[in-house]
Amino acid sequence: MQSTTESNPRRKQDIEAIQYLSTAQQGLLFHAREHAGEDPYFSQDVFVLEGELSEAAFEQAWTDVIARHPLLRSDFRFEDVPKPMQLQFRPRPALIQRLDWRDEPDSEAALQNHLAQVRAAGFDFAQAADTLLTLIQLTDSRWYFIWSYHHVAVDGWSFAVVLRDFLVCYDTRVAGRLPSLQPTRPFKDYLGWLGSQDTAAAE
Repeated sequence: MQSTTESNPRRKQDIEAIQYLSTAQQGLLFHAREHAGEDPYFSQDVFVLEGELSEAAFEQAWTDVIARHPLLRSDFRFEDVPKPMQLQFRPRPALIQRLDWRDEPDSEAALQNHLAQVRAAGFDFAQAADTLLTLIQLTDSRWYFIWSYHHVAVDGWSFAVVLRDFLVCYDTRVAGRLPSLQPTRPFKDYLGWLGSQDTAAAE
């Protein structure tokens, strides 16, 4: 079993924006800290990819998607700060862990063990911008792809949006073209809208 994950440390000058969390995000963060290793909002989705796969286009497409969605490149800080906040970093190449299991006799058991190890380690909010993407080669034409993420950054609706954008970017990259997607509203606009609401009236 071999990993080819590379380190890509971030610096203060890489920070693009600093924002406070929404009320829902603060609640999710509270539950995550309370439940630690059994955090119900830490998700691991496994996809089986079959056929011809361009690993270069795969990585480029995830780089495109992470650049497009700021929450996928944000860390979350809650210690030694007045209020929990999210640090949004400038776009950079996606970090994808690559494993070679072509000589693995029981890939299903290895998969379950890998998922358990990642979950036991817990979600690192201070390194959340290092989106947990793992591509595992099983045969010359079969892979596992694992996307591990937290609900504080990706909910059910945005999960589908991210996957849709990825597929569009991947198909475009495979064709040798640059992706061209319609602009998306940044999460900061939603935070601004929340801040402008009359909470007393809402209550």
